[in-house]
This record gives sequence, C-alpha cells and structure tokens, in this order.
Amino acid sequence: MLRHPLFWTMMPAFLGPSACVTAFFFFQEHYATVRGISHLQFAMVFPVFTVTAVITMISTGIVLDIVGANRLVAFHQIPIALGFLTFAMTQSMLGLVIGIALLGMSTGAYATLVNAFWAEFYGTGFLGSVKSVGTSVMVLGSSLGPAVLGFFIDRGVDLNTQYAWVAVYFGATTVLMLVGVQAARKSLPQAA
Repeated sequence: MLRHPLFWTMMPAFLGPSACVTAFFFFQEHYATVRGISHLQFAMVFPVFTVTAVITMISTGIVLDIVGANRLVAFHQIPIALGFLTFAMTQSMLGLVIGIALLGMSTGAYATLVNAFWAEFYGTGFLGSVKSVGTSVMVLGSSLGPAVLGFFIDRGVDLNTQYAWVAVYFGATTVLMLVGVQAARKSLPQAA
C-alpha cells in the first residue's frame, strides 16, 4: 500500500477533513466573535451537523452498495469545499447553518466511504494494517488543523481568507482523488 501511488494521492484528502473540521470546531468561539453572534447561537447549530452527518452516512452506505467506493470517494469532499466557501462568503446565521450542514455531509460520507475504499482498492487481507495507517493520518490531521489555523489567526489572516483557502484545498484534493482513483483502476485488479 505505501508503495502504491494511490495511497499518496489520497493522503491529502484523508488528512484534510479531520484537520479542517477539528480546527473549525476548536475555534468556534473565535468564529462566533468575528461573525458577531453569541457562542450559544453557534452551539445551537451542532444538531444540524449531527443530523446531516447521520443521514449522509446512511444514504452513502446505500449508494456505496450499488456503485462502489471507487466511483464515490472522489466526490465526498465537494460538500466540505462548498461549506468552507459558504463560511468565507457569508456572515449570517443562515450561512453558518448551510455551511455546517455541508460539513456534516462530507463527514458522514467520509465515515462510510473510507473503510470501503481501503477494502476495494487494497483488499481485505491486510485491512487492519491499512486502516491503522489511514487512521494515523486522520489523527495527525486533527492535531495539525488547530495549530495551522491558530498560526494564521495569530498572524492576522482573517477567517474569510482562511476558509477560502480551505475550500480551494478541498477542490484540489477532489481533483487529486479523481486522478489517483482513475489510475488505480488500471493497476489494482480488485478496484476495476
């Protein structure tokens, strides 16, 4: 797995959600302050994230059984890119609700897709080892996200700019996944 190019084209995509979503929630009070809303108003949208994630997790599982992870995985970060773009472009509570729902969609899809992805592309013979590497990358992202966002906050880079960068990052990871998955279908027989 570590020698195959697909793994390396997927790592930015698997690192990003844990880094950016963790950072978003880690700096929720800062977000509320710069948006002119109370921390309580921000916390009131948490159920939107949870409900959206659960609904997406279940629906992704149903679609996954029909079309397979190799056709879905490259698209699961489009909602998170749109979510951060929404955060970058709006100051309103409605924008927060829409953005957090989009984050929930990608989070739910990720929770369902990632394990199926590893099994489809690398088989089940070493699934535990493969998942442990993927989980390590996700944990690394969770620790890096708040540090990177905090670094830029301390340097005076506003949230709108940072969230626009995050949206571009997820756009780039989507393209990278499309390229990696397409190439892997040719070189990994179980993924065809």
